[in-house]
Amino acid sequence: GGRSAGAGRPEGRAGTPPARLSSPALSAAALQDMLAQARAQWPTHGVGRITIQAPYSPKATVELREGGGDHLSDRGKARTLRFDASGAPLPVAQPPQPSWVRATYNVLVTPHLGRFAEPAVRWLLFLSGLLGCLMVGSGMVLWVVKRLPQRAKLGYTPRGQRLVERLNVAAIAGLCVAVAGYLWLNRLLPAALAERGLWEIRGFFLIWLVCALHPWLRSHRRAWQEQMAVAAVLFALLPLLNPLTGGAAWPEALARQQWSVASVDAIALLLASACGAIFWWLRRAQAKPVKAKKQQSASARAAANPAADAPAHAAARQARSAQASPEPAASAPQQGAAALATATERANAGAPARLSQQALNTL
Repeated sequence: GGRSAGAGRPEGRAGTPPARLSSPALSAAALQDMLAQARAQWPTHGVGRITIQAPYSPKATVELREGGGDHLSDRGKARTLRFDASGAPLPVAQPPQPSWVRATYNVLVTPHLGRFAEPAVRWLLFLSGLLGCLMVGSGMVLWVVKRLPQRAKLGYTPRGQRLVERLNVAAIAGLCVAVAGYLWLNRLLPAALAERGLWEIRGFFLIWLVCALHPWLRSHRRAWQEQMAVAAVLFALLPLLNPLTGGAAWPEALARQQWSVASVDAIALLLASACGAIFWWLRRAQAKPVKAKKQQSASARAAANPAADAPAHAAARQARSAQASPEPAASAPQQGAAALATATERANAGAPARLSQQALNTL
């Protein structure tokens, strides 16, 4: 058959065995029977999604949705089956044929979602998306780096560059924090919360908004470091939070070959490593300018207070004098000839020529 979905929590998160859905109103045997009926009707695509409403209530309902369609334009057209808690089928309205506008929209959006593809193709689409994000993010950062010499000449940061710096933090580091926060909300929000999925989306944008405001309250470099550190911690703890909130632990998911659950945890750890590496690199890069500034300050203090370094300079001059070889003294006739030549030049220039008595005696 096709892909099947289970649920690891009462709200029906996919990836865990149906036995975890056992409750007084809904039994595992009833759910298995529903899945068997759906697979018999959809042998090609199988069950793609299970939605359970009020799982611990006698009025619990189960909706099974087909795993896919035959065309890209079939998005939102999947067939569904509905059952009550005892397994009796309930009437369900089948979706109508999409209009040409809706069909065009589906053709454009379905490749982006990748739900039509097999796991290998989905991974290729995922990696392609990461490369695109890396290209855009690196371009945004290089735009700022390229203008650092101009900013150094001006002596201040122009408003446009300051705005781009803050937006870069929000768009790159802030988005990482928002994605990690969204996954945390998915595991922490109560199952009985009304419009739970909508609150997950709201939480994502609220976290992103906080990350967009944060760089305006901190320096540019510190904002990068702090948001990358928060993202690294959230992603790193996500695999630990998963089993604590009713999901499957990573070893358990691997043992049961629940690759979707294991892949989410693995990607979370990889993202945590990447964010942590960026944080470490930023901290190390910040330490180098601080060391250079200390050296410049020491040089400035030495120039402002030369008396403190006078003994050292005197000792250095004495050492250089001792190392230098003495020049041979000129003979007396040579000194007299040099003095006569100097006097002659001054006489030619109109200046009075004065010779010392010693020079005259020598000549």
